[in-house]
Amino acid sequence: MTWAPASPPLPLGGGQVHVWRARLGVEDDRLRVCHALLSQEESQRAARYAFDEPRRRFVVARGTLRAILAAYVGAAANDLVFAYGEHGKPRLTTPDTDTTFNLSHSGDRVLLAIAKGRDVGVDVERTQRNVNWEAISRRFFEGGEQTALFELPEEERRAAFFRCWTRKEAFMKATGRGVTYGLQSFSVNLAPEDPNLLWLETGSPEDWGLADADPDDEHAGAMCAAGRDWRPVYLTAPEGDFVRE
Repeated sequence: MTWAPASPPLPLGGGQVHVWRARLGVEDDRLRVCHALLSQEESQRAARYAFDEPRRRFVVARGTLRAILAAYVGAAANDLVFAYGEHGKPRLTTPDTDTTFNLSHSGDRVLLAIAKGRDVGVDVERTQRNVNWEAISRRFFEGGEQTALFELPEEERRAAFFRCWTRKEAFMKATGRGVTYGLQSFSVNLAPEDPNLLWLETGSPEDWGLADADPDDEHAGAMCAAGRDWRPVYLTAPEGDFVRE
């Protein structure tokens, strides 16, 4: 995949899903500008963080979301109003639009997927963090995924784990159900550069498309959207310019 530097918005056709990568720089000037874009509810959520660093990252991630999304829908970032589904997935209610989106951040990276008239999900994970990926995969992956993972050469398994995990997360987020969908009620393939849903307990894998979205060598990412009639467009946001004074 090739990430193209760009500034939002860009023309968004129905056959595209735009995925933006940005850095979560939390320097004071950017933090201040991002905080000014938040709603009262978002500010209250930020205040509930017990530690400073996660709070700052939340503020910048939400400010980045508002800045980019506002450019697509032609509204001021402060004027965007979100509603939340039963399992917490946000959607835009003001302005009235068919633009859909999903956000994920990990470490110092944020991914934002934007589409028209279709459900979309995205996930990013920092691959260098300390995680017991073997135990997690044995507990949460579907049986075929476990078999495929542990049949790989040992040196390839950690990267394959994160490919599997981000693809699964992106799909579950796209459905709007998150982890309540059930991690073992569907399966994805683990092959690099060939993301696909292989099996669903309910419904057809053909109803959804997957794409990888690794933002850099230290993060794994994936996106999912309803249908197969779309292609991903990989975009790199300016380093905070669109949320600076």
